[in-house]
Amino acid sequence: MTKKLIKSEIPALNLLSHVPYEHVECNLDLAIEALKPATILKRMGFKKRSGDSVEAIMYSLLLMPLLNVRSLYFLFDNNLNQMLKGGKDVIYSFMQNQSINWPLCVLKISLSFFNLRKWNTTFDDQSSFLVDDTIKESYGEKKEATSLHYDHNKGTSVRGYQVLQLGISNAKGFLPLLAQIFIGSKKRSILSKDFKDKRKAVAKSYNESLTLSKHELLAKMLDKAISFGFSAKYILADAWFICKKNVKLALKHDLIALFMMKRGKQKYLLNGKLYTSKSLYRMFRKDMVKLKGKSFHACAINVDYNLSEDPDKPEWIKIRLVFRRLKSASKNSWVVLLSTDENMELEKILDIYSLRWNIEVYFKEVKQYFGFIKEQSWQYTVCFASVHLAMIRYTLFYYLSLVQSSMKFSDLRNRISMNVMIFSYGILMWQTISQIIDGTLDEYSAQLGKNVTDGIQLDIQNKVHQHLEALWPIKLGITQTEIEKMDLAMKKNEL
Repeated sequence: MTKKLIKSEIPALNLLSHVPYEHVECNLDLAIEALKPATILKRMGFKKRSGDSVEAIMYSLLLMPLLNVRSLYFLFDNNLNQMLKGGKDVIYSFMQNQSINWPLCVLKISLSFFNLRKWNTTFDDQSSFLVDDTIKESYGEKKEATSLHYDHNKGTSVRGYQVLQLGISNAKGFLPLLAQIFIGSKKRSILSKDFKDKRKAVAKSYNESLTLSKHELLAKMLDKAISFGFSAKYILADAWFICKKNVKLALKHDLIALFMMKRGKQKYLLNGKLYTSKSLYRMFRKDMVKLKGKSFHACAINVDYNLSEDPDKPEWIKIRLVFRRLKSASKNSWVVLLSTDENMELEKILDIYSLRWNIEVYFKEVKQYFGFIKEQSWQYTVCFASVHLAMIRYTLFYYLSLVQSSMKFSDLRNRISMNVMIFSYGILMWQTISQIIDGTLDEYSAQLGKNVTDGIQLDIQNKVHQHLEALWPIKLGITQTEIEKMDLAMKKNEL
């Protein structure tokens, strides 16, 4: 439903007289109460001495993408100005804060999710670490941490941010764990001003983005996730990540590697002879069979794979190669998968690797609906916060999709977004309506007496604010002290 429809076709009285949730399970508060992002931040040592609370700021940050606005300025000019007294300046200041350890915050939230019995134990045999990268185009040479990256979909280089993402995937979906902005070497834009403290997480992240390759970043991210308490049986990645270092990385952590392979010069040992993947495909394509319930033909063979970079000191391991081709595709339109488990069944390899699609769905969601690097800022610190906030938003909605299992993720997201917008416009309408009420009561002040009309005004304001706060837990520009003052004033008028 569009904003125009909300404004013109939903009666103002309905906005304030009905709870804007059709089902309590659709309430975003359930996920926030269960995963406690603001509480985790405070336990990590982040505190605010004055002004808006951490809870109010965090809640507003989580709501921002749901209101479908073009910018923070537009957002606070029309929607959240009643939720945060400091307005957009509070949000910018919060996202620019270099002392917040966003990766640790996300890991703690995701670990709470990971330990849920409903998610983790049902699909233990399918649980897989999953890594991939995505590009967020962003032009402007002054935007920190941007560089040129080759976009395979467009077939050309684009300027922007490239983000490496690690998470855990199973049949239920994708749980994001860690993300790292990767800065390429071509036309990179560096910091305009150095970090205040290079020991902070954002400073370390920036330094790693400049100095480490994506393979090295993956190794650090996987080590950190496993040491933090996450576990899986497999690790999945597309052809870009296939290299001997990453196969060794999987074996180091006792993971079964399932990687898409490149059709290159890499050679495999079979019956004492070396063959490329192309040669092996020609030899075995006649053995490909159509799998039941699948739209492709496939076959599997066991070969030896050399993990050593030194040709004089080979390190051969047994692996399983799976060749796959769509039934309707040409004979040359085939792909090959590698499994470090030589005894793994053909169908299972294909089923587990299909879980890699979950991260593509995740990228689409965070880019289109969860504010992934959408803030209008050139600062690396803000982009760093934005990436992790998008992960938190997605995780909260993912939690709700498990609680409300009868609803699709997209339906749940659309319904909550609609509820948030309806509530927001209800607040805006109340501002106008309250002015009309005040003006009308002023006209009767001579007849009824100013004390009576003032008491009515305070009573109406008090009851409406209490009603709105009952629907939404953010303090809508009115503190408990102010409510108590209203009650005291009303009692005096009654006397």
